[in-house]
Amino acid sequence: MAEEFYSNMRTASVRAVVTVAAGQKVILAVPSQSWSEVGQIAKHNELAACVRGRPGDLPIGTSISSIEITAASRLEVEGVYWESTNVFDEAKPR
Repeated sequence: MAEEFYSNMRTASVRAVVTVAAGQKVILAVPSQSWSEVGQIAKHNELAACVRGRPGDLPIGTSISSIEITAASRLEVEGVYWESTNVFDEAKPR
């Protein structure tokens, strides 16, 4: 899947910026590969570019007013969706 992901991304440089209700802009991390057998956009075998904030960037309860996603070169996109979770912010058991 990684080869297919990078082949589809080609030379695209994707940038995602979240604007919170207070007006502050948060630049999310560089996209990473994600795959889902049952996807949000594609019905099966969905290959996606996922971005997320760094720990503490968007504390629980943050109100988002807009999300802007841009690419520095042509990139075919079939859809965009937002999914919010704090799973990456939770401490991992030792």
